[in-house]
Amino acid sequence: MKSFLRLKLPLILCFLVAIAFSLKNIREPDIWWQLKTGEWILENHQVPKQDIFSYTFEGKPWINIKWGSEVLFAVVSKIAGPECIFLLQVLVSCLLVYILFLLCKTIAETFEIDHPQKNSIFIFSILFAIFGIEYRIIGRPEMFSHLFSALFILILLRNQKQNSNKIYWLIPLQLLWANMHEAFGTGIVLMMIFTVAEWFNWWYGRKIKSENKIPKQLTIATLLSIASIIINPNGFELLLRPFNIFGQVLENKFTTELMDYSSYLFWQKEAFIGLLVLIISVTGLFFIFRLQRNKKEKILSFIIRRKLTSVILVMLAFLYLASTAYRNIAFLVIVLTPLFASGLVLLISFIKKENIQKTVEKFYLLNISIVLVLYVSVVSGKYYKWFDRNDRYGLETVSNINPAGASDFIIKNNLKGNAYCDYLTSSYLLWKNYPQFKSFIDLRDLDVFDNDFFLKFAESINDGDAFRKLDSTYHFKYAVVLANPQFSRLINYLYTDSSYSLAFVDAVATVFIKQPEKKNSNLLTPTKPLNQSVIAYGISKFFNPFYKTFNYGEIDNDLLAASFFNMLGKTELVKNYTLKSSKNAKEKYQANELLGQVYFSMASNDTVPASSAMILDSAKYFLQLSLKENPDYVPAYMDIGAIAFREQRYKDALKNFEKACSLEKNNLNSHLYAGQVLTTMSNQTSGASQKKNIEGALYHYKKADRLNPNNPVIMSNLGFLYYRLNDCDHAVFYLDQIKDYDGISEQERAAAKDCLKKCGN
Repeated sequence: MKSFLRLKLPLILCFLVAIAFSLKNIREPDIWWQLKTGEWILENHQVPKQDIFSYTFEGKPWINIKWGSEVLFAVVSKIAGPECIFLLQVLVSCLLVYILFLLCKTIAETFEIDHPQKNSIFIFSILFAIFGIEYRIIGRPEMFSHLFSALFILILLRNQKQNSNKIYWLIPLQLLWANMHEAFGTGIVLMMIFTVAEWFNWWYGRKIKSENKIPKQLTIATLLSIASIIINPNGFELLLRPFNIFGQVLENKFTTELMDYSSYLFWQKEAFIGLLVLIISVTGLFFIFRLQRNKKEKILSFIIRRKLTSVILVMLAFLYLASTAYRNIAFLVIVLTPLFASGLVLLISFIKKENIQKTVEKFYLLNISIVLVLYVSVVSGKYYKWFDRNDRYGLETVSNINPAGASDFIIKNNLKGNAYCDYLTSSYLLWKNYPQFKSFIDLRDLDVFDNDFFLKFAESINDGDAFRKLDSTYHFKYAVVLANPQFSRLINYLYTDSSYSLAFVDAVATVFIKQPEKKNSNLLTPTKPLNQSVIAYGISKFFNPFYKTFNYGEIDNDLLAASFFNMLGKTELVKNYTLKSSKNAKEKYQANELLGQVYFSMASNDTVPASSAMILDSAKYFLQLSLKENPDYVPAYMDIGAIAFREQRYKDALKNFEKACSLEKNNLNSHLYAGQVLTTMSNQTSGASQKKNIEGALYHYKKADRLNPNNPVIMSNLGFLYYRLNDCDHAVFYLDQIKDYDGISEQERAAAKDCLKKCGN
């Protein structure tokens, strides 16, 4: 009984945490096109080799590696509904926890690391790993690569300890992996690392009279595993595919998850968790060297004798992999968790030599506490609020994050022909509306669409002329665009363009129809609930008896309508919808802030000073009311700062913008506005005060440059500010880059060239 409480109970609870993190609403748009592909394969009994889902690249060769996962998705969806796709994630997460536990034990045994009841530390390490990778527990085929990576390392490490025919299991596993997810190349890399390491161990081991044997079985298994990759619908083409995929990751920077370590978007919670795991892992290796190496023994000889070559190479390989993309941090955490666990054991033993038993007791209690806190917080939804996640516990498809309303509108109105559609919205429409709907662009990314086409799409979002060029080429019949500020310029263009009419808008998407007579709708359609399968509801309820489906009654449709029409500058509509929201909503701070925006806009357009001042007072009143209800609401501080700047109360403006900066450190606009205020203040001061203001402006513009690199406006401000400090080196660095950019005025260009000339450039 005591053994059960010490080991099995925490491990079982660890499984529960993994399950809780895996039971989520569908929010990843990729899942929908992947599900549709799986359904198409089951219906047509073949894997598509050309693009069948877009009209822009129809017929182009398409190497779809994920087809095995997509078929599994389709089978599960057919039996239990699409929301139950996450049951596959549940299975994978549980297997991953078990494999990580076996890996922790294997690493500890390999390096003779012992500690009283060390299993508690292993379980703590696995819980920490789950916490670190939960951002990628999202039900996508990628989950199989996470699982296979851990499983391959387990098999390879055990084979390294004792040669066995079990190494040949890598052959069917690699074959399966190559038909499940594009990261199958990770398996090849792992096998090659261990093979090269074992050959090196054998070759160098002869010099130091080590008993290392020629790795014949491992070499054969590696070669056959690589050869097995050709057993797929695309044959030999898949052998070189890993290089193509890696090139895509480096080239494709259209989504946040592909940002590398040089981007601020990379450095989120998960990156720092990965960094901590790496540091503890390296610390563990340091202690292994310190405790087990004879002082007279050469470091390389020790590495060979303890077979550390493969471990070090794997660490370096996955560190590089993690640095290339934010989503790859999960691989680093998974692979290093066993070494992290052993490092933690050694670190605790070193620090607490005299009180080891008490430390173990604390770890046991800590594990139980962490499990309870994580589990309860996840199933109750608190966890996702704490970390500002869009996820929600429960197997459910929610229509306020999926364009179900736009899909139904297209079907109901029998819209046909070429549609302009952004790549986020198109996935759901492919699943629900295909073949009536084919995509303009979608989330298959560079597997189908080339980089130039992505750039043309990106231009069309922000430039009406670019959209017109695409329209003249593809002759759109209608356009489906996310109702999101990211697409505000395009929405504004379509709303005012004489060829298009806003026919539908809800919380997720807009539909503009090309028609002779323009008739813009001024109504927002409330989102309607989608059906949830009995199985999905039952499982969600089982793991949380208090689980309730998404409450659509909590959606503030008036506020959503006000926010949408605010993007279009429709002041009266915004005012009417916002007043309704402020009367009916439980939380009124957002509506009051929006009302403040409306009155500020009205005051700016009023040419009569007296009435403009009265309207501006109304704006201030509603903004202060918003902050009274929510003292941390950044948009209200931004609006108050903008009003103060207009009234030339620069210190008050700066105070509000810097408050916004402190609340949201990565808020680009707050840094830009703070920099602008300080620049203005520097123009009105002299001496030490002027220098202080310039240095303050530089601080905020450098923050802005980090958040939005290569922006010509930001770089020009930095260049001019450095010039004013007589720092020609930095001034030239920035001004030389922007002197020929189209994004600055002719006056700024002339000023930049003048500064460069004076700096001797």
